[in-house]
Amino acid sequence: MKTRNIAIIIFCFFCGAALIATLHIRSKISGRSLELQWKATLDDLDTHSSAAHIQSLRYDSYARQAATENDHTRQKLFLALAHSERIHEQMCKHATELFGGNYSAPYAGADLSTTTAENLRRSIDSARSQHSSSQGSAATRAIESGNRYVARILIWIDGCNRRHIELLEHAYDSLTASTGYLVCPKCGNTYHTESYDRYCPFCQTHHSDFKRF
Repeated sequence: MKTRNIAIIIFCFFCGAALIATLHIRSKISGRSLELQWKATLDDLDTHSSAAHIQSLRYDSYARQAATENDHTRQKLFLALAHSERIHEQMCKHATELFGGNYSAPYAGADLSTTTAENLRRSIDSARSQHSSSQGSAATRAIESGNRYVARILIWIDGCNRRHIELLEHAYDSLTASTGYLVCPKCGNTYHTESYDRYCPFCQTHHSDFKRF
């Protein structure tokens, strides 16, 4: 009887050891998978924050050029877009640090600023190219990795970038000048002062908090 009990104890011991070893191996594999998921997310955040930083500097340069031409309507547009891009950069920077990464703003040399009309055309081409190359793929990767927080940020940025294209195209084609622009301080969504939502459709910020240009 005692021999049988000892055998049962030894059997249970080895079963328990095997179970612990299996769980340990699985946790290692899961940990590596999680690291790879966060790495892809952090890489996407770095790409978006760096692009936003560079674009904000370009818009600032274009705004100065518009001011020299006394084109104050388009100067306001470039200033509004620069502010929106800085909001995007800060959102991505905060998310990067939240998930254990580090962000350093890239060095950006002076962008050649020609006429305001040419700067508008260049901005439209750049915004279209950036939007077509992403097509929400970074947000999709964040969702697939289970990171809904980052996915929401990237969806906001994609939506704002589409809005930037519309505003730039309108400023390039329209003969009627806008009286100014509004920027949501939370997500960077941008509007004409003549037409805006009571609440930002992306982040639900009230229009009274929008920054006016």
